[in-house]
Parts: sequence; C-alpha cells; structure tokens
Amino acid sequence: MNEVQITRFPTDERLTIIDTKRYTGCILALADKVIFYIADAMNWRVEFDGSIYRKEIPEIPLEAIREALINAFAHREIESRQAIDISIHKSYIDIYSPGLFPQNLEPEAFIHRAIKPPRRNPLITKTLYYSKNMEAVATGFKRINAECTNAGVKYEFIKEEYGFTVRFYRHCGEGWDQVINQYLSEKGPEKGPEKGPEKGPEKGPEKGLETKEDEIASRCEDILRLIKKNPRISRARLASELNLTEKQVRKAIDRLKENGKIHYEGNGRGGRWMVD
Repeated sequence: MNEVQITRFPTDERLTIIDTKRYTGCILALADKVIFYIADAMNWRVEFDGSIYRKEIPEIPLEAIREALINAFAHREIESRQAIDISIHKSYIDIYSPGLFPQNLEPEAFIHRAIKPPRRNPLITKTLYYSKNMEAVATGFKRINAECTNAGVKYEFIKEEYGFTVRFYRHCGEGWDQVINQYLSEKGPEKGPEKGPEKGPEKGPEKGLETKEDEIASRCEDILRLIKKNPRISRARLASELNLTEKQVRKAIDRLKENGKIHYEGNGRGGRWMVD
C-alpha cells in the first residue's frame, strides 16, 4: 500500500504539531496531494517582468519537490510498510523515504557522474517510467540540483540510519532578502493605535468591481468550459489559455472538485478530467 504522512510544525523542532494529514492511494495521486499541500504551506513572492501579468514564485521549486517525492516512493523499502514522511518546519521541508541509500555511494555522485540506478522496486520504477514521471537513467538528483541552483535554494541529501531524506531550506531563494527588507522598511517601527477621523457609513464595493469570490467563480466557469472541450488538458495549458498563474488554476480546480463539478480519472498525464 502506498501511504504518505504530512506533518506541519511551527518551529524547527518536532514538538508542537499544528497540522497532520495521512493519505493512501496510487503514487501519482498522492504526489499531487502532497504538492498541493506544500504549495499552500509555502510562501510565494510576486515578480513583474515587464509583461502585463505577474509571476508568482514559490520559495522552493515545485519541480524539485516532485522529483524528491517520486524518488522517495520509487526507492523505498516496501517490506517496512512505513509511510513516506513529509515534515514542514519553519526553516526547512523534509521528504523522508524508508529506504536505505546504497552504502558504497554518495548522493552527489549521481549529480556529477553517469551511474546506473539501483533497481530496488523494478515494477514501480518501470510504471513511473512508462507514465513519463521518472527517467530510466537516474536523473532525479540532477534535476533537483538544477532546479534549486537556478532558484538559489539550498538543499541537502541526508543518509539516515533507517532511510533517506531530501531537505529543502526555506526563505533562501534569490530575491527573498529583498522581499523581507522591503517589507520591514515599509512596515517601519511599531506604533500604538492612532485615532483617525470620524468615519461615515461604510460604502460597499463600487458597481462593476468584482469581489474575490466573483473572480474565482468566473475562473471556475472558464476552466470548466475548457475541460469540456479537452478532457486531457493540463493545468499549465489552462493557465496559458486563461492568462492565469498555475496557483490560480490550482485553487479554481480545487473549488470545482469540492463542489462536485469535476474529478480526475487515471494516473498522471495518461488520465483525463471528468465533468460530473
């Protein structure tokens, strides 16, 4: 059975728990659930590159997280019957797999050398390969390194006594220092409450301005329309067609799922959206 446990802590110690989830199911569906959860738990910053659309950037690249997660499932010790463990802390996120790393090798060797991958679970790795979710030539660590290097994010491979952990450090990507410094400068020193001028009756939103709920509802309608035309459309394509960010598409799809309007059948890229 494929199982994953997600635990969220307010500090870097495994003491107080503020949230915990446990999921079971197929590997690709579990990977999507974990990535959605982590994406919501992380901080995002916004950049404007001169176009009319803003660019939302997570503090840890989602592709790097997905690579670590898929590898954790593929190379775990199935006989241990342990779940993949995700720990979200204040300063870092750990993805732990209950499978020992080869003792005669170091993780960095797979980044800098062409090494044939060990086949601990050949049936799982073959399935992930044919579903286009894993390569056959051990490129997972190289992809993690490339994604994190490009984003300026620190990471670490940790050989544990009973398993293996990929640790991603938070708040260290390129641009985060500027974001924090700008926030502190704009916030300024703490002030006591100030009395403002007497307020008259509050006005509602001006006519013609949409509320946030109206915007989400509109996005849901647009996404539903495109899904009906092409049930195999990807989230990235939806974002491109509608000039939205992938995060906005993800939230709208979650809303449609919660309302029982759509569900996804199949695994990974081989599946399709079904309108209920």
